[in-house]
Amino acid sequence: MSADQRDALILQLAREARSERDLAQRVPWSRSTVNRVLRKHDVVLNQPADQPQMQWATDRGETAVA
Repeated sequence: MSADQRDALILQLAREARSERDLAQRVPWSRSTVNRVLRKHDVVLNQPADQPQMQWATDRGETAVA
C-alpha cells in the first residue's frame, strides 16, 4: 500500500471515528503515523460536544465541516 493510499484510508476512517482512541483501534498503523497524517490534512478530532467532530481546512484557509 502506498503512502497516499494509507493516508486516504486513515482520513476515511477518521471521518467515521468518534475519538482518537476509536480511530487507533481501527487502523494497523502507529498512533504517531495516524497523528502525522491528521496534522498534514488539518484534521482535528475530539472537539467539544457543542462543536462539529471534525473540521477540515480548505486550500483558501477557510474552515469547512465534513
